[in-house]
Amino acid sequence: VSWKDISEMESDKNETKLLKLNCDKTKSFLGWQSMWDFTTTIKHTAEWYKSFYNKKNMINCSKKQINLYIDQLNDENRVNE
Repeated sequence: VSWKDISEMESDKNETKLLKLNCDKTKSFLGWQSMWDFTTTIKHTAEWYKSFYNKKNMINCSKKQINLYIDQLNDENRVNE
């Protein structure tokens, strides 16, 4: 296996472009839609980064957010049944 570090060569590109993150195919093929609105997503993202950089209970924060998301997903599925 070989690899080439291109981080300095492409320093003007951000991570999203580098990873080519895009949900369009997921939306069109699977009918996926976001469950959280922008404000809720930013709130949880900020909470996670705060715990990460403060090195305070990052694992607990991640688990809490995953469980919250799963609970809300299950609640939404029950409503749609």
